[in-house]
Amino acid sequence: MASNSSAMSDNLDKQTEEMEALRAIFGDDIDGSDQQFRIVLNKKTSNEITIEFLIPNEYPSNNPPVYSISAPWMNTNSKLKLENKLNDIYMDNIGESVLFAWIDEVKNTSFEMSTDDKVINEIETSTDHSDINSQLTDINVPLIYHGSCITDRKSTFQGHCSRIYSLNEMNIVRTALLSNRKISNATHNITAYRISKNGGLIIQDCDDDGEHGAGSRLLHLLVIMNVIDIIVIVSRWYGGIQLGPDRFKHINNAARNIITEINSINKT
Repeated sequence: MASNSSAMSDNLDKQTEEMEALRAIFGDDIDGSDQQFRIVLNKKTSNEITIEFLIPNEYPSNNPPVYSISAPWMNTNSKLKLENKLNDIYMDNIGESVLFAWIDEVKNTSFEMSTDDKVINEIETSTDHSDINSQLTDINVPLIYHGSCITDRKSTFQGHCSRIYSLNEMNIVRTALLSNRKISNATHNITAYRISKNGGLIIQDCDDDGEHGAGSRLLHLLVIMNVIDIIVIVSRWYGGIQLGPDRFKHINNAARNIITEINSINKT
């Protein structure tokens, strides 16, 4: 017990020291508390990025910060590349503070990625998906389950779920899903995943895909359901009528339904 208290105290000291440094560097661009805050980079430019952070008590000793990136200009593939870079930074610095390194990486690569997106968008808006599908046939794609649709005021929500055991499998599942024209054309594809590693470490992350706050709520659902080695993606097709907070209820229900289904299948 004393050891746990000491570790938590050490984490809190490191968190406080890191936040003091970040506030000194970025000033008013940071908004929120030390445990939950957002930072806006490249403000009032075409490459503006908002990053939301949720700092767990176990950071930095055991768990990484939870983050979501909002960048409407950024292509999904570019987001994946950026997420992989951030995951690499964390894995190279487990037990150390990584917030500044993450923010610095996002800031330094955003311009390059926005340029790359011009080419990627041309590819993804093509009606010919034969190249993507032919590449996927050579990849061992984990089994993906698709839930029933939830419809409310012309908006439709559908959950997709797969068992994954590495970041590579997470990327494969996302790529496979987004190669489906219907899913890639969804207004939002909200993602959350949790992967167990040696020593009890859990790598977890989420992506709003433009639905502000939905990714962190979806990840919180995975945490309270105590599920690991899983990725959940909820597709939303917007029907033109704003749903307010009900949209978050439908996103979580779509996710909960497919997680319950996949757990039931695995037990049989």
